[in-house]
Amino acid sequence: MRGAVAVAVGLWASSLAAGEASNTEEHRALVISAQVMQKEGKLLRARELLATCSSKACADDAQANECEEIRAFCTQRLASVVADIPTANVRVEDDRGLPVRPEVLEVDTVTLDPSKPLALDPGAHVAKALYVGRVGEASFVLERGKQNVSVLVHVDLRETVHRRPVPLPVYLLGATTIASGLLSLATGIYTVSSYQALSSCKPYCGTSQQGTLEATSYVADISAIVAITSAVASAIWFFARPTVSEVRWLHATTERTR
Repeated sequence: MRGAVAVAVGLWASSLAAGEASNTEEHRALVISAQVMQKEGKLLRARELLATCSSKACADDAQANECEEIRAFCTQRLASVVADIPTANVRVEDDRGLPVRPEVLEVDTVTLDPSKPLALDPGAHVAKALYVGRVGEASFVLERGKQNVSVLVHVDLRETVHRRPVPLPVYLLGATTIASGLLSLATGIYTVSSYQALSSCKPYCGTSQQGTLEATSYVADISAIVAITSAVASAIWFFARPTVSEVRWLHATTERTR
């Protein structure tokens, strides 16, 4: 049988290359090949062979009447094969269910237009969609005569982003460090200048002036301690802050609903 198919296909190819009317033997080879293809489930190939058989004119030979009968048979069988060819509508969505217009959409390595139903042979198929470097796949099976079978391909557009947000206490401690540092600096400058003023009036300086000087010196020391402590605490909190993982979605070019 395989040898007969090979001979038939060879005759068919030579007939097309000649570009002339086919004789009865070539028409017979075409219809035999188409029947074999149809039996094996290769309906697209059978459709092609039958279309050639029905469209090719018959040559003037001794079996011209039989050739015309074969052409009529091919036309009749062609309608039957076309009705048996299943079609699929392939849709692509992301993991949120939003439609996506893929950069590449293939079924069994054949690039297709997702806006049109795709005619395929019965059996198992694999649809692949490519978008922004992400690939989605969907396996599906088509049966004879099934039209507009819906096939959904999911493309996972999620990405996990790791970041370390700065917590609020870091900002509060930083503000405390700045405020305490400025207060310590101001009171320190005031204390130094007051010491210089008191040195000129010793030993006749008043006790109130000495008390004020001691108070400002005490405030300067406390402010410096607070500034240092808050700065250390802010640094520890900043460098020890945890890592947070978030799931984001890549930007998807959606497809308009037809």
